[in-house]
Amino acid sequence: MSPERGKGRVLVGVDRLLKTPGAILEPFGPGARIALLANDGSRAGLQPSGPQGADPTHIALPKAGVPLVRLFTPEHGLSASAPDGVAVPHGTDARTGLPVTSLYGTEVRPDAEILEDLDLILVDLQDIGVRFYTYLWTLSHLMEACAQSGVPVWILDRPNLLGGREEWVEGPIPDGESPSTFLCRWPIPIRHSLTLGEMALLLRAEMRLDMVLKVVAMEGWHRGQLWPETGLPFHPPSPGIPSHESALLYPGLALLEATNVLEGRGTELAFRWLGAPWMDEEKMAAALNRVGPAGVRAHPHALATPNHPDPCPGVLLEVTDPREVRPVALGLRLLSLFLTLWPDRFLWTPYPTAVNPSGGGHLLHLLARSDMVETFERTPESVDDQTIRLWTRAPGWWSRAGPHLLYD
Repeated sequence: MSPERGKGRVLVGVDRLLKTPGAILEPFGPGARIALLANDGSRAGLQPSGPQGADPTHIALPKAGVPLVRLFTPEHGLSASAPDGVAVPHGTDARTGLPVTSLYGTEVRPDAEILEDLDLILVDLQDIGVRFYTYLWTLSHLMEACAQSGVPVWILDRPNLLGGREEWVEGPIPDGESPSTFLCRWPIPIRHSLTLGEMALLLRAEMRLDMVLKVVAMEGWHRGQLWPETGLPFHPPSPGIPSHESALLYPGLALLEATNVLEGRGTELAFRWLGAPWMDEEKMAAALNRVGPAGVRAHPHALATPNHPDPCPGVLLEVTDPREVRPVALGLRLLSLFLTLWPDRFLWTPYPTAVNPSGGGHLLHLLARSDMVETFERTPESVDDQTIRLWTRAPGWWSRAGPHLLYD
């Protein structure tokens, strides 16, 4: 499939729904009690190359006559701006007056009492297509709770920001020996190439959830499209993903969260830059360019960040060909370079979050493979190109995904 195939208008799930909003009420009758899981990164009325001012879904639906009685929110809250890993409290939306139930805090799934008052839950989240990006697992908890309570769930589908081709899939797939965590509740690859709707269908089947699940599919999206090829304006799905380039490199540079290396959070270069006060930026850029990661070029670049207000030595990653980038392989290569170039300065560090308060074992939470973590800790010099190719395979994944694919 050529990228030119995707030049037409992409209509996301919520916009398809809003073309005939009465259809949502028909199965439930007047007075339907509808809730929505979304945040401000989920926008309706997106236009190709259009303005950035499209309404958030939780504003657009009531404007179109779809009544909402409650909002649910994932990590980062309704504003999509709460810091990474910070618990979000329940509250009330000032714009609509609706109660807001946070699913990232003291609880990660709604109480049965709340679900008893609902006829339907809509889900409109801009996922980015990465296993440890938490929106998918918030959805999984919601689906389990709705299966128990008998509440239907409709997914208003959106593009995978990283595209949907099989060739873009990157493992590892968890081996079953690592513990289940909020960052990995089911054995899927790190870069999985499915939309959130497709992932919901797969989880319902593989987790054997007895529930009513409907996906309001997109129009005009094809698996070979990366986000820029949709022509739609980019709205950050969370504060750490300010651009498509950040999303593209996130599956690899997020591995640095488990270390004492900065990854540019809080700046426009989040996950496109990495640095440390003790790093020789010229040495690192040259070393990375020598191993030649696909689709990326490294440049020395000092940067001030919220955690390091003085300019910090670092490396800017220029995406030269987004269709060739293999971010997980890049992240694994970065870890191996740090461990071999600066073994006395590079450290594993805790990464506390609401779902892992101690922050311990964060690399294991991200990779979900204890054998890989052990290799990095004991014999990092053995991590070569062949090892990384083996680690990033995802055997059997596309045959598992096949029955649930909604797009060509």
